[in-house]
Amino acid sequence: IGNPLLEFNIDFNSRAVYLWSHGLISDWTYEKFTFMCNFSTIRRQAQSGTLTPVCQSVISLVGREIGNFIDTYDITLDVCLSSAASQSIKLNQLVRLFDYFFL
Repeated sequence: IGNPLLEFNIDFNSRAVYLWSHGLISDWTYEKFTFMCNFSTIRRQAQSGTLTPVCQSVISLVGREIGNFIDTYDITLDVCLSSAASQSIKLNQLVRLFDYFFL
């Protein structure tokens, strides 16, 4: 089967736990991401084109804490990369971030 989507709320909301448990977001942001506007809510709103200001602020907060040079799929990667590699990683992150929040 591969990696199926078994239950929308559980599968998508696990993203907050992953980011928090790997030290990528603070406790305060984790609470906002979990209780104010969780990821399944963000996905639903993004698909309908109606992101609320609360969810927009949560997305912004999470993005600021993660930063631009963290690969959330391999947080142990060395960030001291060559210029070309850094640009490639940055562009890939932006594409993934866009896909993650809006597809």
